[in-house]
Amino acid sequence: MIKMIVASGENFEIGKGNSLLWNLPEDLRYFKQQTLNQSVVMGSNTFKSLPFENGLPKRENYVITRDLNCLCSISKEVKFIGVPDMKYIINSLGKHQDYWVIGGAQIYDQFIDFVDEIHWTCVKKEYPEADVFLTKNTVNKMTVDFQERSFNTEGYDSVSDTYYTIKVLDRIKED
Repeated sequence: MIKMIVASGENFEIGKGNSLLWNLPEDLRYFKQQTLNQSVVMGSNTFKSLPFENGLPKRENYVITRDLNCLCSISKEVKFIGVPDMKYIINSLGKHQDYWVIGGAQIYDQFIDFVDEIHWTCVKKEYPEADVFLTKNTVNKMTVDFQERSFNTEGYDSVSDTYYTIKVLDRIKED
């Protein structure tokens, strides 16, 4: 199963300068809880933004990249995958375990047609300084091809004065 975990502001903004726009400790705990001891798939910019040299700890890290120099720096902890096409990527990941797609915008857009489940933190603020947004294609598919489960987590971070909702969406199955 391919799962996606994403956080976005009210205008579907997800980052600025290769960093998150907000600091929501509860959202980070949720991210860790969901992805710990799992496989995570990300683009090279997301990988570079991590505060860990060898990817996220206690997870199998896959980095999708067009940078052939990046492919030469393969470590035991991180698996780099070149980008010939999506079928190649999906086959490289294998079919016997779950994968979490964790960003960025291009990776979400490339995987959205293959995702079965989305964990979406909707941050209730606008971030005009943002320079990275979910694509219109991704947002459209998230809102049309998926339905919310009945339970959502709502939260408030008093330090940043920020409200947010964590929604879990399932792909609508066609009959």
